[in-house]
Amino acid sequence: SGIFSCRPRHCPLHTYRESIYLGDAGLSESHIKAIVDDLKPRFLGTNYDLLRFNCCTFSREFSFDLGLGNIIPSWIDRLALVAASIAGNAVVSPSASSEQQRN
Repeated sequence: SGIFSCRPRHCPLHTYRESIYLGDAGLSESHIKAIVDDLKPRFLGTNYDLLRFNCCTFSREFSFDLGLGNIIPSWIDRLALVAASIAGNAVVSPSASSEQQRN
């Protein structure tokens, strides 16, 4: 799986600009773990694409599955979306894309 865990803001693979509070889902730890386990097959390391299917994609899907909705600020992945469209493979807005894949 391309999903792993670490303490907030302590992953040595990333540089963090800021933390963004996503809300309180009011779910148990076991329920959240089940949600993450359900996402793992989709988010394999081999599926990773820097512009089109990345940690921002996971964050949006995770926030939906937690019942929080589309709360990831648009500036988070704006650069990747613009770069993807310039590369000739424009993507639908991540929230619309997530909804289409779920239906």
